[in-house]
Amino acid sequence: MDTTTERLAEEAIRTIHKTGGVTLEGRTLLPQEWAKGYMVGIGGIALDVRDLDSAVALAWLARRVAGEYMTAYVGFWVENDVLYVDGVTYVADLVSAEALARNHGQKAIYDWSLREARYVPLTEDHDR
Repeated sequence: MDTTTERLAEEAIRTIHKTGGVTLEGRTLLPQEWAKGYMVGIGGIALDVRDLDSAVALAWLARRVAGEYMTAYVGFWVENDVLYVDGVTYVADLVSAEALARNHGQKAIYDWSLREARYVPLTEDHDR
């Protein structure tokens, strides 16, 4: 692993432990942020957060998940000592984001403007 990739992976691990999550470009590991819009998981894996013990592990997970789910981005987040690693995609509008999430069996999406997850209604609400 080259030094730039190693540095980015180590910084991502620190961010995950400090804030509970991070979104990375799957190939380069560059951190990603948007002012608005939504990240929607396409699919991924869950493992014990202690398994994220090195830059090599993070780089391998990011590339494997991005490749398997054919996404440019990978979302890492921790909940109850479980590390979730999802292939994610950016969607600009809420209705489309929720529809895509439902199609992929996702319970929540990440709202960039609020900087938090929001639960997805089980059915589409046309009155919004």
